Formats: sequence, structure tokens, C-alpha cells
Amino acid sequence: MPKLSLKDGSDDFVRSNHTWNYDGKKIGTYAETADLTYNKKVASDTIYDDLGLTSTVVAELYLDGVRQADFTVQNNNTTKTGDTGLLTQVWKGGAFNDAGVWVTTVKITQVHYYVGDVVSKTAATKTKDAYVTIAARGEQGYPAGNFYTEDFKTDDVVIYNYTRMSGIAADKRVQNVAVAETATGTLSSFTSGDSATVGGTKYDYSCTIAREAAQASINTDVTVVLDPFGYAIDVDGKTDENYAVVLDYHKGLHYEATLLFADGTVKDVVLNSAYAGGTVGGNNFVGDIVAYTLKSSDRYALTEKADAGRATVAIKNGDYTFAYGATTANRYANGKTIFLVKTVDANGNALYNAYEGIKNVPSVTVKTASVATVFCKNGDASLPATVVYVDATAKDTTVLNPASDVVFLKGNDDSYTYDSSIGTYYQFEGTLNGELKNGDSKIKTSDHYVRKGFYNLYDGVSYDANGVATLVRSTDGVVEGKGVYKQQNDVLGTMLSNGTFKYYAVASNCYVVLVNEEGDIQTGLTAGSVVQDGNDRVFFKLNTSNAIASAYIVKVAGEETSAASYSVSAKDGLVYKIAGTGTAWLSSLSDVKAGTTIQVRSTTEKTTLSSSVVTLTKGADEGNYYVYSFAMPAQNLSGNAFTSATEYTLTVKAAANDWTAKVNGESKTTNGTDHTATFTVVPGTYTVELSKAGQATLTRSVSVSGNTTADFTVGNYNLVISKVPASVTGAVLTVKNGSMTVYSKDVSSEASGSVTVALPAGTYSVEFTAPTYETKTVANVAVTTSGGTAALADWNQVAFTGLVGNNTIVLTKDGTTAVSYEASTATPALYVLGTVADYDFAVTSKDSGVVVVGGTGDASASVNTVKFYKLAAPTLADGASSKTMQLTVKEASGYTAPAAGDKLTVVYERMNTSGDWITVYTETDVAGNKYAAGAATPALGDASSGAMYRVTVTLKDSTGTTVLGTATATQYVTLGA
Repeated sequence: MPKLSLKDGSDDFVRSNHTWNYDGKKIGTYAETADLTYNKKVASDTIYDDLGLTSTVVAELYLDGVRQADFTVQNNNTTKTGDTGLLTQVWKGGAFNDAGVWVTTVKITQVHYYVGDVVSKTAATKTKDAYVTIAARGEQGYPAGNFYTEDFKTDDVVIYNYTRMSGIAADKRVQNVAVAETATGTLSSFTSGDSATVGGTKYDYSCTIAREAAQASINTDVTVVLDPFGYAIDVDGKTDENYAVVLDYHKGLHYEATLLFADGTVKDVVLNSAYAGGTVGGNNFVGDIVAYTLKSSDRYALTEKADAGRATVAIKNGDYTFAYGATTANRYANGKTIFLVKTVDANGNALYNAYEGIKNVPSVTVKTASVATVFCKNGDASLPATVVYVDATAKDTTVLNPASDVVFLKGNDDSYTYDSSIGTYYQFEGTLNGELKNGDSKIKTSDHYVRKGFYNLYDGVSYDANGVATLVRSTDGVVEGKGVYKQQNDVLGTMLSNGTFKYYAVASNCYVVLVNEEGDIQTGLTAGSVVQDGNDRVFFKLNTSNAIASAYIVKVAGEETSAASYSVSAKDGLVYKIAGTGTAWLSSLSDVKAGTTIQVRSTTEKTTLSSSVVTLTKGADEGNYYVYSFAMPAQNLSGNAFTSATEYTLTVKAAANDWTAKVNGESKTTNGTDHTATFTVVPGTYTVELSKAGQATLTRSVSVSGNTTADFTVGNYNLVISKVPASVTGAVLTVKNGSMTVYSKDVSSEASGSVTVALPAGTYSVEFTAPTYETKTVANVAVTTSGGTAALADWNQVAFTGLVGNNTIVLTKDGTTAVSYEASTATPALYVLGTVADYDFAVTSKDSGVVVVGGTGDASASVNTVKFYKLAAPTLADGASSKTMQLTVKEASGYTAPAAGDKLTVVYERMNTSGDWITVYTETDVAGNKYAAGAATPALGDASSGAMYRVTVTLKDSTGTTVLGTATATQYVTLGA
């Protein structure tokens, strides 16, 4: 009798289903209904309550078919899972255990939705069903591929899922494809990473949004693609030059803008049209970096290159890296980078300065996020910045010019001066670069920097047009301390504010400014006039060599020439003496004045000393004893301030001379009859490298606790590595022992297919890398006294043809990148380890203005169907027939030609006597190749005289939905009579 049966199972996303069979034959598989469904983040305790649980359950969690870390479903647990637009389903089950107790189980499955375009349809064959190829939108590298169906049209916008479950064929991973719902309207606002308001409706972004709303699309019509839950999954809108920064933008009789140009000048200009990056009446455009083109009648056309941001900034003069919105350097600059910096004068009036290159830019530190914009070509932050704009007007911002004046101020009360031509300012007695400024020559400043009874030193000075100074002090150029100490006239020291005592060399041109106990400022002094004193207030201005360029000493009564005495306590193995006295070595010292030079050494030969308390200087050895000196600080010093280490020899032995041995950053060449190089080291573990031109670098880890020899001529056995690809550019073969690289060699010229490496016995891993190859690693390779072998792999070729220009090719398997290659040839070949059909490819152009069609798909089927579109600038010529001009529209050299089935839109504009462009005719959806060989346009108007015409062409595919290219040309043309 036939039997009906039911079997539980799951789909390719681990969602529960069941299959009915009748008499052994499958009737159908049907999805189970999840107990709970969410499409945004959900807390653990919410799931707990919604399931009606009474005790904690540890749930299995799956994302796109792949097991993740378990998720605990628990009362009062606010930990969240899921995301906006991520389908989260919860399945409750259970069973009785061996003790007869019911145990509840929970499974959570999560599935991403993606948006893409149907880029091609392939008809069915005898061996393969019909399928469509879907390309993911955006530049995030979202997965896509083929889907077996005939239900969609080319250029349909679709929503789909993609399973990453192991064992699923590459052409079966795209699932649940459906035509996307869209909404069209004017983009009025957006919040990056959050939402966009279109047509008056706010759409939250899906977690897999392909393209967010852009500033360039504000107040223009855009199309929002919606996921199944109504979240925005794509916002489809607009996307050597002269550069400027937008400071203001408004509309009077015309659209007008205030621009800061690359030379630091500011100019009000009239625009030929509205600026797409700004909103009239708002200020979101301030700080935008734009490219500009000067049109007829002195009107400017602006193209936004980098949107204004708010960020902290740290730029250091001469440093090619800088920090933008980060605590560490994350951007780059060079000698051609244009830095534009905004500051203010004493009355708050804006000042703008331009600097070319890292050599000339001031050190700028913006601690509170302010308007700051960085433009890199192609939006690639790994490239040096082309233009950087920084608003450095905040109170906690410093702008330190590398060639700044040095200003020393004597404090006073906070009274100010007002002048109708200058405004409000303050006046201080002090010095400017060592010159006394008092009476009528007092220093004018924009703020009351120093109160009465105090002094301060500034090495960052900028002036407004009236000579009023804004002052800052660098963190590493000025030293402030208590007490002044001297060893000779060329060495001065002080106790720093952090309690550290430090000496500095005195520069040959150093000058000294002295403030006596009555507050009188004396200038023109030298370091020879400085008297040691334990409580004077001291400022040192350091030069780039960290020597004292100028010293400022404020006298405080007492302690002059009679600084307190200090001691150095005993420590086993150490002896001391006062330098230059000829006294014997002592186990301790007492009654030592701060600043006195002390010598110290170990009682053991060849022992190094180090200290984190004082600065040690190694002097001449006494026999085999290493002698160090230091300046006595203004504090008692313990012998424990010194750390000692006995030195040993580490001898590296090679098979021949002229090998380079490297230990601890020091390199030596092997020589002599024993072919050795000897290093002096303290106990520890060292990485020893031995290299020679044309030979692989050998590496060993060597532990040193006495005199040690690292003999690279013994203990080596041959590891034969086979299946090494021959003559592969950029190929590198690496052998590791654990995490340490013991062999690394460029094998680009390897032609034999086999490489032999001499290694000590052990277990290794072998890795082959090359730009066009998927990386192969062979693990757990044993090398014994009999040697060892390791075979790499047989790679499979993915050959591309017909590529144009510069492209990035990415091959992926199961969503993981296998090969990423920057291709500049038409026929690159890449190599993968697995079956080619298991890989997907994506080709993106690196060249400006290029549209790639069919740039993604199955690596085994469609790598050679990619098309590249780019239009050349249209050619305009005088007309031959009545009221027409001659027009030529064709592809740029080497790119795909417009076809008859493509659709071309042509907008004709003529400039009127006021300099405005007036549209005189528009052709819509004419044959893409209509003007390929040059042809007469439609009648455009009065042919009695010539005029300036602008022609803008837009090429779309046969459906009219995908833009394949745009181009514009402007020309003086006389229409035909």
C-alpha cells in the first residue's frame, strides 16, 4: 500500500522546511513559518518575551547559511542581534531528554537582501537552463551572480538573497530574486549612514545599502530602491583641474559664490548655473572643494570634488602623513599638496593663507572637530591629498609657522586698547626675537595671554593686517622648568614641570633674556652670563637640533649659586665618581650639586648600563669596563635607577664570505677563513638574518645567554618545493616556521618549476603569492634528516580579453576574494586554485568617465563579454543645410561604439546676449549611432548669424535605463542658410 511520509529539513539559509513524499517520490518541499520575524535590531530579552520562554536558551545563529557564534536568549538581557533590512527569523523547537524532561531549543536565521541589475539573459541549451546574470549595485563588493529563470528583462532592478553555505555551487548562490519596488521624488535632505528624505518621505537605509544619497543630488529627482521591508537599499542620483574652496553661495540676480582659490586669494564670482553641492540659504556647502571652469562672460562652472566635513586635524610641517578625523596619521601629502588654512585676526576677521607642499605648511592642530576637507584624486584616500582645507579658527586650535617669530611676554592686568581703525587689542612688554619691546613699541596681541605676575614664551606667531599678533606655543619647541643649571657655557639644564631633570646643548648663536627680581627685562646676554640658581623660572626655545636657541630666565630670590646637595646610593656591582676630579671609584656619592657630571660603571667587564631616570652618555672605556656619564639631577638618586647587562658575542657563520649577517638592526659581512661575522649583544633572543644578492634570505631565532655561534652551514636539510609556476611576475615563495619567516625569495624568474631550500629539521608552512595568482599555502611540511617535499598546486586559468584602459579585476569564491589585480592590458590572465565555475568575477574601471557593462558574473562563462563605454567630446561644425549644424558623436578611441539600438539624447543650447544658456532644441531617444559619421542636426533656429552653442549628449542602452556615457562640447557655430 502506498505510504505518505514527512521529512523535516532546511533550505540553503538553514530556515526550517519539510518535504512530503508519497510512495518514495517527492511531492514537494514547503517552508515552515517562523515563530518570530524581525527586520531591524532586536534585543535578547525581546525575543525571550515574544517566544514566551521561562528560562535562558542558548540559540544557534546562522547568517546567510553560515553558522555564527551562539546567541543567548535571556530575560533582562539587552544584547542585540540583527540589523536594519536584515531578515531575522526565530524558530522554536525542543525534545525530551533521556530523563524525560522537555528541553526547549531556539534557532535564529538571518538573511541579507541585496540590490542589483539584470545585465544579461542567456537562453537555455541542451545542458543548461536559461538564466539571467545579476550585477550588484554600489562599490562595496556585494555578492551577485547567475539566477536560473526566464522571468526577468535585461536592466530590471532586482532584490535578491545570496547564500554562503558550504557546498552550494557558485551558480546556485543567488536566490529569491524579485523585481524591486522604487519611489521617485526630490531629494530634500539626507543623513549619512542613516536615511534620506525623498518626495517628503523619510527612508531609513538598509544595512546593505548600495549607494547612499549624495550632496550633488540635493534638490534633484532621485530614485529610491526599496527592500521588501520598505527600507532604502539604493539611492540612484547624480554622481589637470583648477581647484577652489566654497566659502559662500547665494542667489541674487544670478547664482553667486565666494571662492578661496589655490593661491589664497578670495573672490566673489558669478556662476553659470546653480552649484549642485550647495543649498541657497543654508551653509552646508562651506568648505566644499570644487573644480572650476571659467565660461564665457567670466562665469564659473563648479564641480564638487570633496564634500566639506567636520573633523579634528593634526598636520606637522615637513611630515608627509597627517591625521584627519583620527588620533593617528591616516592621510598623505607631498610637495605638491595645496593646503588652504583659515585663521582670524584680533577682531575676528577671516584670514586665508595658501601653502604648497609639506615643506611650507604650518603645523596645524585642530582638537575640536571643525570644517576640514581633504580631496584625493579619484576619491582614493591612499593617494596623496591634492587639496586640503582647514578652518583653524577654534580657540583650542594652533597654527605654528616653521619660520615663526619668538615672543616673550611679561604679564599685566587685563586692560585693553580700542582703536577705530584696528579694533580691540592688548599690549605687553616683552621681547620679539630677543629685542626689547616696551613703551610705544609694546607687542600688540589679539588676546590677554599672560596675567600680571607671570611670564610666558610663544613660538607660533601670526599677524593680521594691522600687526596684531595671535600667539601659540608648540609642545616640543619650548621647554619650561624651575632652576637653571650649567656644566659649561655650552650646556644648560633645568627641572622640567614633570619632575624630570634635563640638560640641553647651547646653540652657537644662542641669546639670553634675563628678568631681574624687580621685573626689569635685560637683553643682549649670552649663556656665559647665566648663574646657577635652584629656583629661577626658566624657558628654553629649542631649535630643530634640540639645542637651546634662546633662553629666558626670570630671577626668583634665593638659592643663587648655592643649589642644594644630593646623593647617589649604592647598588651591588656599580661604582661612581665625579668626572674630572681624579678621585677613586666609590660605591656611593653624597653632597653632590645638581648639574655635576657623574661617571658610573659596572664592576663586571663588558657590561652595558641603561636608565629611565637620567640620560646616560657612553664615554671612553677603562680597559674592558664600559664607562658612562650623566648630569646629576636636582634629587637624590637610587642605584636602582641603573640597569646592567653583561655583553656576549654572537657569531654568525656562513658557507662563504661576502654574505650579509643582520642582528638587532646591525649588519656585518662574513669574512676570514671561517666565514663569520661577530656581534656584541646582551642576553636575549635574536632574529638572525643571512642574505646575499641572488640568494634567498635565511633566518633563524637564536637565544643568547653566553658566547653563541649561529652556524648556517650545519643542521640544514633540503626541502624540495615542486609545482612552482614558472616565470610569473612578482611571484614570491615564503617558508615559515610558526610565525617566523625563515626563507623568502622572489621567484619571478624561476623556470624549472622546482625550488630547493636548505632548512634545519622542523615543521614548516610554504606559501606562494603573486599578483595574478590565488595564494597557495601548504601547511605542516616536515623537514627531517632525510629532507622534505612540498607540492604547491595546479592552478586554473581565467583569461580575459577585450579589456580597455586601466581596470581592477576581482575573483571571488563563496564571497571571499581570491585574486585582486590591477590590470592595464587588454588580455590579462588570472589563476585560481579551484574549479573556475566556482568563482565569480567583477571588473571595474579605474579611468574617469568609463561605464562598464557586464562587469560581473560567472568566471567560467562571461569574462569576455564585458563592454566599456566612453564618449568622445562631440564635434560641432558650421551647418550645410538650413538652420542646422553638423554634429559628430562617437566613442572615445578604443571604447565600444554606440549602436543603432542604443538611445541618444541631445540637448542644444545657445548663449544669449546676457551670457545665459537657452535651450533651443532637445532630441530624445534617437538612434545611438545617428551622428557617428557626422550628420546634420534638426533645425535649431535663426541662421542669419553665428552664435556660441553648447551640445550635451547622453547615451543610454536600448531600454533607456542605463546611462552609457555623457559628453559636452561648446563651439561658436554658424547655422546653415
